[in-house]
Amino acid sequence: MGSDAGGGHYTEVTERVGLERLLPVLAGMEDEDLFGITLTWLGDRVEIRAWRGKAGPCYDTGREAEYLGPFLAVVDDDNHLVAGRIRVCEKTARIYQSEAYRGLMRVTPPDPELLARLETDPVPFDCDTLADDAARVASEVEESDGPPARPVVYPGPFRYAVARDGTLLHRGIPASVPEAVADELESAGRVVGVGLRAPPARRFQDLYARYGPLFLVGRGAGEAPARMPDFRAIEGLSDPLRTRLRRMLDRDDSYLMVQGTDPADGGCCPLPQVGELNRLVRAGLLDSWVSPMSGECPVTVYAPAGEIEHRSGPMPAFGRNELLRMALAALL
Repeated sequence: MGSDAGGGHYTEVTERVGLERLLPVLAGMEDEDLFGITLTWLGDRVEIRAWRGKAGPCYDTGREAEYLGPFLAVVDDDNHLVAGRIRVCEKTARIYQSEAYRGLMRVTPPDPELLARLETDPVPFDCDTLADDAARVASEVEESDGPPARPVVYPGPFRYAVARDGTLLHRGIPASVPEAVADELESAGRVVGVGLRAPPARRFQDLYARYGPLFLVGRGAGEAPARMPDFRAIEGLSDPLRTRLRRMLDRDDSYLMVQGTDPADGGCCPLPQVGELNRLVRAGLLDSWVSPMSGECPVTVYAPAGEIEHRSGPMPAFGRNELLRMALAALL
């Protein structure tokens, strides 16, 4: 199915999946460079709708775009951070006028002279605003002390959505948010309540203070979350480690405990499985915690990403990330 809204031609992609496949399929769609990915929850299944066809150069036609929803800011699949009104290139303007963002974006008309130059002498557009936009959003957050109490899912179409208190939601990943935030966003139809236990949502301002705007792009900042896990990291795991991880999930254990060091780091007791597990941590699939009382041969605790809480002190506490557990069990 195609769409000509806004002068572009985009192809619709639709897939229905079980909950256990949702995160891997969604991660694959994000890697495939689709846009406007939106989820509809249908009990124990989810319909994923996305669009293809956003490739192309960025040229200036004097356009501006404004987000119309209840969030403080949103981030699209091309890493545009939209808070209020921003300048956009002609390609992005047409994408925002497509069916994927219907009712969520207002786009100004193009400048006639700049539009006329598109075919013969287009004016390049400067897209380099993410760092400045992230700093502005961090400064505009309205702090709230409400504890994360209710699990919700943001269904899209943007990759990230930032509530006014800084609560950061990644499309498709359940997270627990304060009651007041859940009430406001559910009443506006922007999040869906889910019957799955989920880790607390992270705060934009906390991640920005620690990582700067880098946390919004890519996958790799170790504990920096709010990103889709890279399920490709499971490929090539050794059979012994697969068996240990499956046992942890089948028995519903809170964690896997391993003693040894990462061979890449040296140390007195290198253990290949520690290196494999650390690769899963870097991919956003696991969390880790090293016991401060391990001595020279450290004891490391591994759990599904988002489940290790309260890291300070002699012992961590554990939450639940049920959707990720389903995905890991299905893939292992």
